Amino acid sequence: MQIRLLNHSICLTIFTTCLLGQTSYAEEYQSSLAVEVSSIPREGAITTVILFKDPKAFTPKMATSDRKQWKGYHSIIDRKSRAGKSVVTFDKLVPGDYSVFVYCDLNSNKKLDTKFPGIPIEPIGTSNNIVPPRQRPTWNNTKIQLAPGKNVKKIKLVSVSR
Repeated sequence: MQIRLLNHSICLTIFTTCLLGQTSYAEEYQSSLAVEVSSIPREGAITTVILFKDPKAFTPKMATSDRKQWKGYHSIIDRKSRAGKSVVTFDKLVPGDYSVFVYCDLNSNKKLDTKFPGIPIEPIGTSNNIVPPRQRPTWNNTKIQLAPGKNVKKIKLVSVSR
């Protein structure tokens, strides 16, 4: 009887060790991304952070349409922000290439407002801080690579329209 209990105890110990090892292995190969958005113009503004994983889906112009029409993005987080800075975190991401587009929805209509010919009138930002008129944001110039573990990206909002 004692041998049987000892065998069960050993098997349980081995099983638990393997299970814990798999959990830490899985956690080790997950990523998180903290997006630090700065230059938020006013208290209570809605900061919308869009995370893209698919290069074909990346299009900041998407944000100018009704949100029900948006396709291909990985995740969206809307955050009522303080003036100055806000941090938004995406968890449980697979390491790899991503792109981030941020805009400050000043009138809370859940879309990026523009004037002719599509120039944003609300502050915008992207990963790698690529914004018009210096450069048009594309997947290639806004792409960032997430490593396993915690990643941080600082994005400064810019008013393109003056």
